[in-house]
Amino acid sequence: MVRGKKWAAVGALSLALGMFPVGMGTAVAGTPTASCSKEKVNGYTGRASCTSLGGYKKYRVVVPCITNSGRTFEALGPWLSSGWSTASCSGNGSAGVYDYIDVELSS
Repeated sequence: MVRGKKWAAVGALSLALGMFPVGMGTAVAGTPTASCSKEKVNGYTGRASCTSLGGYKKYRVVVPCITNSGRTFEALGPWLSSGWSTASCSGNGSAGVYDYIDVELSS
């Protein structure tokens, strides 16, 4: 799933008003799409790269992390318009990747 700040807000508003559902897998006419690759580099690092931004201007990787004590958080990579956005949960092994790597898009 690719995150888009603008469309997430539209979906939340439409659901709150009960007008129409916008959820995972729902296509909205005119919604830009991006072509991105996401991958887990190792147990604590993830990266993402987009070859076509489909109307968006930049992207960054979102890596879901979990600490040895069970606390969860997200590590965010730098905003880019090309190349690999990379983020690590930990440099010393105290946290690792626990779910799917994602991409956040911005216009």
